[in-house]
Amino acid sequence: MKKIILLLIAIILFGCSSSSDDKDIVIDAKYKSVQQRLNENESPLSIYNNGIIIDSLYGKTYKGGLIYYLNTSNGTGLVAHWQDNSNAVNWGGSADIAAANNTIIGSGLSNTNAITNYYISTNTAADYCDNLVLNNYSDWFLPSKDEMLMMINVLKDKPNVYFGAVTGYWTSSNYDYENVWMIRSNKTPTVFLKYNSVINYDVRIRATRAF
Repeated sequence: MKKIILLLIAIILFGCSSSSDDKDIVIDAKYKSVQQRLNENESPLSIYNNGIIIDSLYGKTYKGGLIYYLNTSNGTGLVAHWQDNSNAVNWGGSADIAAANNTIIGSGLSNTNAITNYYISTNTAADYCDNLVLNNYSDWFLPSKDEMLMMINVLKDKPNVYFGAVTGYWTSSNYDYENVWMIRSNKTPTVFLKYNSVINYDVRIRATRAF
């Protein structure tokens, strides 16, 4: 009988200790900032699943850039570089690159690959992004139309993030033989002549990468 009583006491004490430990972990996480948790390699999805609203993740530094998109189903997402990577680069010559006609989020990388495979020139916006090495990452690409639109919409009001007031940004989304999608800083998607020189048109690029 004494053995049974001692066993019950031990179970109760262990349960209380375990519960207390778990509570300490929750409290510890609660009082850390989102940026601290990201810096300690906690994933954005884990932070989101622990009750942090998604807007609190946006604009935070992670994996070489600023978070502006998170897929809450699988934890993948996108980060952008915090400043323009160039304001003096062309998109490319006239061509209907069917493999780069995608506009949705998640298509920027495949668009960029299609463009760099098509043009011999290394002076295109897609090639420029493809060859960037920033913050120890070398897998940057030119965002698709919807990626660029999301980037501007999410990050435009975040601290220390600037988008040109009246300029536009190239995307990797081809429109037709002569045109490509460009996003103006006021978030308006615009069909733009892809071969126009930035001597006459101040078209910028802002690289992105996936995590």
